[in-house]
Amino acid sequence: IYLGCAYIRRIWSNNLYVLRNCDRILDELKRDGVDRIALYGRGRLACILKTLIETKSIRFYGIYDSDSEEKLQSYKGKVIIASLVDSPEDVRALRQIGLRSEDIIRIH
Repeated sequence: IYLGCAYIRRIWSNNLYVLRNCDRILDELKRDGVDRIALYGRGRLACILKTLIETKSIRFYGIYDSDSEEKLQSYKGKVIIASLVDSPEDVRALRQIGLRSEDIIRIH
């Protein structure tokens, strides 16, 4: 039972850290005048970010991944890589379709 409680506490702590970090990043982007954001990646973090974006009065452009990245070619705005794993491949893919490095945001 102790190990089960410790596991749940660790998961809760990790989720809280992720939530606070995402919220902080979105607040910084909003302060910098960013008015629209797209997400690159699928999964739990993309869902968390999408929900947070909607609470910040920032336009949400969509969620994309390697199967739909070509739709981002005409997008002019910030793209958040919705992954906690630092992925140089994701950055490289977004750069190859024409996004500027300063428009690609990684969650750390």
